[in-house]
Amino acid sequence: MTHFLRHGYFILFISYGIKFLVVAACEEYAFRGVLLSLLASRLNLILSVLIAASLFGLVHVGELTLAMAHPHGPLRLGAIATVIAEDLIPFGIVMGYLYLRTKQLLWPVLLHWLNDWSPWGQYVNSLWNGWLTTVVLYVVAVVLAETVHVMQKKGARGTVSPEVFS
Repeated sequence: MTHFLRHGYFILFISYGIKFLVVAACEEYAFRGVLLSLLASRLNLILSVLIAASLFGLVHVGELTLAMAHPHGPLRLGAIATVIAEDLIPFGIVMGYLYLRTKQLLWPVLLHWLNDWSPWGQYVNSLWNGWLTTVVLYVVAVVLAETVHVMQKKGARGTVSPEVFS
């Protein structure tokens, strides 16, 4: 632990945490708070979530291009398309569901931040090729969405009744 503190890793750790929190808050505000809300007011909810999630995935093409560019080889466009289709768009769908179900940006921002910054997430991603972290994150998001939804309804009535789960 002293090695961690002595060499400034702690400061780096905290500064990246703050950076990823700002990024998560800005992206969630833009894609869920503004875009998804605007689309949902004009279109079907499912279509709105799919459009917002797709745009979320496409916006990340630039950073994926930089991350996947190899100085001694061709850019792997197939890999970029795979990341967008298998990771970013599903992530956008889950965060859209969480936002619509809870009616709050707090929860998508926190889970987005955890996904981006979490050393645990980065470590598990490296071990399990990303799938375990993704599944855990999605399960947590759905359970959180339903829990907050039930608590919001309970708060309005004072008790939980069967129609709360509808």
